[in-house]
Amino acid sequence: MVHTLHMGKTVGLNIKIDPGSSLPVFIQIVDAVSKSVEKGAITPGTRLPATRTLAATLGVATNTVAKAYRELERHGVVQGRGRLGTYVLDRDQAATHRAAGAYSRSMKSLGHSLEEAQDYLAYAWS
Repeated sequence: MVHTLHMGKTVGLNIKIDPGSSLPVFIQIVDAVSKSVEKGAITPGTRLPATRTLAATLGVATNTVAKAYRELERHGVVQGRGRLGTYVLDRDQAATHRAAGAYSRSMKSLGHSLEEAQDYLAYAWS
């Protein structure tokens, strides 16, 4: 059981790594955190353990946890805030992050600059 902090309270995060699994360890972490968020075991605003702390607790490399956190952020489950930590987003925030990420990736793949993407968005908004 890994512990996280939410509003000054300790919240349990149940992550079990199966070394015999065909799933990479970082995906096992992503799945465990995602399921905990979906079930409400980890609520929006909860700060996840620091990458080094979680890595030491799970007995995995720090880079493995960092990769899992990046993947969770890419999926809009969490938001990394640098040295302030990684926090669970609420569903609306998560949906917004996913939509923004999809738009950004699409515009980049079409060869548009940030300024052009903003112009297209402003046009669509009006």
